[in-house]
Amino acid sequence: NLTEVVNACLALLDDPDIDIEGLMEHVQGPDFPTGAIINGRAGIVMAYRTGRGRVQVRARCEIISDEKSKRDTIIIKEIPYQLNRARLIEKIAELVKEKKIEGITELRDESATDTRIVLELRRGEVGEVVLNNLYAQTQLQSVCSVLTWWLWLIMSRRCSISSKSLRLSCCIVERSLLDVPCSCSVKPAHEDMC
Repeated sequence: NLTEVVNACLALLDDPDIDIEGLMEHVQGPDFPTGAIINGRAGIVMAYRTGRGRVQVRARCEIISDEKSKRDTIIIKEIPYQLNRARLIEKIAELVKEKKIEGITELRDESATDTRIVLELRRGEVGEVVLNNLYAQTQLQSVCSVLTWWLWLIMSRRCSISSKSLRLSCCIVERSLLDVPCSCSVKPAHEDMC
């Protein structure tokens, strides 16, 4: 998230001795465009401290229980980053056909712009158990690498960030992303951009 990164840079300028925990108040972790849930913070902390880390990303799912028919329904609402929705559905159907996952009676893709994959379960099947099997046997739960070498370089004092370079970076961001007229005082360095 660009706002979080700029806020962290400003905090670093305000307090050059800020530690990783202080920066993590501003940039709490990676922000994936497809959503999903990051399990645990250890991978994020490792990435911030060493420049590299691995985070476990899990699909956001909801289990709906129908007390009347005694059937559960699993609805997959968000999937891990770079997971192809069509390929996921094929994989689940293949696992059901091979009887590696038991209890799924119907599989539907009700997605429009947002992800919505519906799995109807057999009467008496426990939704949490089926969902845990899906996490284990599909990419509904996967590991993503996180590279934050820029943060590691700054925090380990291998390079520095100056207020002049930050103003220049913020000006370029304002100009290109936010379509705001330049308001910085570093005119000679990027005269053609302002």
